Amino acid sequence: MLGLWKLDGVTSELLSNKEKIAVNQDNLGVQGKKLKKDVDVEAWAGPLINNMVAVVLWKTGKEDLP
Repeated sequence: MLGLWKLDGVTSELLSNKEKIAVNQDNLGVQGKKLKKDVDVEAWAGPLINNMVAVVLWKTGKEDLP
């Protein structure tokens, strides 16, 4: 079993980042959708309250981006 004290720094920062948690727990409660998928990158977006939008660019490949 993995304990929180054994997480690496990147994982710990991701799980404790207040801005990321706020987007995840936005009161509108609408799930984001995948807008585009290329070979190594996905683009996701979803609505938030107050006419705001969350956008995520997710690098899925192992190669560095240009």
